[in-house]
Amino acid sequence: MRYVVYGAGATGGVMGAALSRIGREVVLIARGRHLEAIREHGLTLRTPLETVQTELSAVEQPEEIEFREDDAVLLTVKTQDAFDALDDLRAAAGDNVPVVCAQNGVATEREALRRFRRVYGMVVRFPGMLLEPGVVANYEPRGGGEIELGRCPQGIDDVAAQLAADLTACGFDGQAEADVMRWKHEKLLINVGSALAGVFGPGADTAAIRERLVAETRAVLEATGIDLPTPEEALRLNRQPRYDWAEIEGAPPFASSLWQGIQRGLRTAETDYINGEVALLGAHHGIETPYNRALNLLANRCAREGTTPGTVTTADLEALAAS
Repeated sequence: MRYVVYGAGATGGVMGAALSRIGREVVLIARGRHLEAIREHGLTLRTPLETVQTELSAVEQPEEIEFREDDAVLLTVKTQDAFDALDDLRAAAGDNVPVVCAQNGVATEREALRRFRRVYGMVVRFPGMLLEPGVVANYEPRGGGEIELGRCPQGIDDVAAQLAADLTACGFDGQAEADVMRWKHEKLLINVGSALAGVFGPGADTAAIRERLVAETRAVLEATGIDLPTPEEALRLNRQPRYDWAEIEGAPPFASSLWQGIQRGLRTAETDYINGEVALLGAHHGIETPYNRALNLLANRCAREGTTPGTVTTADLEALAAS
């Protein structure tokens, strides 16, 4: 397959560069200064073990690509940007191109199924960052990570099997899963605290808040009847609830995606589709989710206003949750 990576930032850039290194044909869809740097110098991938520069084709819009029957699209933009991207992709490629949704949360697959015949969910577990235009980093100690993927709503087909094999060949642990949405909901549970560092800054004592976020989410998922992978099942597959990361010489420490976005001047947050997803499901099932609602509100406010992490305090969240 040829891989069209729609969104060449932290996640898409790392996977695109890794796939290219094992000889897979890759086309990146990027924008702005990042696109300019890739076209001029190639895409540089940094890991704790090495720095590699790859020459990759890159365009700004899907309409610039002449789509082929052997293409698969890795949709790696943030969820809040995914719906417009899906519309642009359908206009350029038609509705039969395979679309692999690599977002946090579970909203993109539903929207993709409205538009495309072949939709896949992907769970990504590696600490990626966009360091500067043209340079991405994977802080996983060996430069790999864990990935689960499968067809939506269920199944494994040739596309899923080939992508899992290719990702494994380029250094990830790729697993094709027949019920991938179970694993995406497990990642949703893990991610409900992902905005904490971006809101309260590093070192803030957020353990009690995280416990409340997780408790609310577990209650909501139990009410919906969603079947999460058991800890024993995850252990058999060597799936860790959180990933580890290591230092990269000369690079800043790994930071959450919300923090990365604020530092790059982005003014939107993905938490509407993480903590907001929990609030949505809770509303449908009559379960209160005050901590998820409060964190979602604060994360969006911080992103919109470009607030420095740590300006908001945990007391502010507690007050919002109690209101």
